[in-house]
Amino acid sequence: MAPDPSRLDGAEIRFYQGYRYTVVTIVNGAQPHTEEAELWWQCLNETDAKWRYFRRHVATTGADAARWVESDFKGWVGGHMEAEG
Repeated sequence: MAPDPSRLDGAEIRFYQGYRYTVVTIVNGAQPHTEEAELWWQCLNETDAKWRYFRRHVATTGADAARWVESDFKGWVGGHMEAEG
């Protein structure tokens, strides 16, 4: 699902092995020459549909930070799948 181009605040929702998640990129100047990305997730089969914070990473670009936090999330999900199986 892609963001709605008519809305500036639209976020891309992604899906991975029973989870729905989004990555938010932040440029706030907290650290010089860096950008941050944080990931929020939901289980697809939950009834309360509460968004949960996963983690935030800082890198020289928002794209690098997003790739890093998304990679960590997929590894975390993989670990949960192995523990359940």
